[in-house]
Amino acid sequence: ILGDVNYLYLGYNKLADDSTKGFALGIDVVNVNIDGIKEAGYSNGNAWLTGKTFNYGGSNYVLSAAKAFDDKLAIGLNFKYIREQMLDYTSSGSGFDLGILYKVSSKISLGAVYQNMLTPKLEWDNIPDSAEKMPSNLIFGLSYQITPRFLLAVDINDRSDRGLGAVIGGEFKVNDNFMFRAGYDQNRIVLGTSIYYEKFGVHYAYAPELIGETSDQKHYLSISYMFNDQRTPEVMEVAEGLTPASVEPTAEELQAEQSTEAAEVIKPESSATNIIISEMSIKRIGSTI
Repeated sequence: ILGDVNYLYLGYNKLADDSTKGFALGIDVVNVNIDGIKEAGYSNGNAWLTGKTFNYGGSNYVLSAAKAFDDKLAIGLNFKYIREQMLDYTSSGSGFDLGILYKVSSKISLGAVYQNMLTPKLEWDNIPDSAEKMPSNLIFGLSYQITPRFLLAVDINDRSDRGLGAVIGGEFKVNDNFMFRAGYDQNRIVLGTSIYYEKFGVHYAYAPELIGETSDQKHYLSISYMFNDQRTPEVMEVAEGLTPASVEPTAEELQAEQSTEAAEVIKPESSATNIIISEMSIKRIGSTI
């Protein structure tokens, strides 16, 4: 049934600010449906097609919250509600995920995720002993910013129904508008790219997968929009000792202050002008801003 899967994802994320009490928030909806599955009957070791078809649908609703406790440590939590429907039957359940991110340095980050820490238990309506327990997954990750343009990441995961596994991937930033990605996962190579234009982003991934002796060609396409430009600009380094007093005051301010020191900073023959600040970057070093 994995040949023709309709997959739809919609997500919204808000970065932490005063309005959210320092929490980053997110809401995500994932919907999967498969049409035209051939119905089969089974009895006494024999199976046959009935000539009928049916559909399958599954939805996953996720609420997320995360908080950074300092410049190095951040913790996040997902609450998810899962619902499935097949023929005239439905099942539902809920669960939690926990994530931790720790920045060792400006180039190295460590992460850990416990998916289904509270395991969702799905039980089909009116079918006794039909409860299905979703597998838990413990993931440890490491990322290393080799150069300002090249990021390398490795994940090791221990899934309850599959055992240990590992994936590796990298991202190369050509410029602010184009990124290329490649990864190796379960004996397959996955390729992807992102293209940004102003506040829009278009993202594509190609992920072939072997199913038996056939290869299933999976294509993922998504579009993003940033309400605020959240791609971090380069931090403007501030010279040591620079203070607002170093900004040239207006002529009126000079006359009001009658400051010999200020007059020495701005030569009398120079024409004082107003300065309009259209953009500002703030850098924190320790407890000093």
